[in-house]
Amino acid sequence: MPVEWMANAVRERQGPTADVSVVTLPAGEAVRCRRQETSDDTRELGQRPERPNTLVDFHLPIPNSGGWLVLTFSTPIPELVDPLADMFDAIADSLRWTEATRPDGGRDRIAESFTARRVGSAGASDREGGS
Repeated sequence: MPVEWMANAVRERQGPTADVSVVTLPAGEAVRCRRQETSDDTRELGQRPERPNTLVDFHLPIPNSGGWLVLTFSTPIPELVDPLADMFDAIADSLRWTEATRPDGGRDRIAESFTARRVGSAGASDREGGS
């Protein structure tokens, strides 16, 4: 499915108040959707309608698969929406596709982000007794 088709589907699903656009990331073109909502679950927990959650989604086509990767970020703090949205954009901008070898010797494209590599590297070092 072309990225623009996904953008149209997201616009239709999220409605006219959602900010939907096609963006270019290092991992390729993606659909970015920023919206506000208050769900039944959060209202039950006492969230006031005048303080909705802000959600930012990225829909990225997975190379050579026909599938899509969806990154979803949210914040319940209206006062921090813009800096947190900038952080969400930066995390999405760190995503790269790399090749990985399957157990059968075949190759697949997988998603990797700068943040995940740093966390993964620290975890591996800690498990091996390194610093």
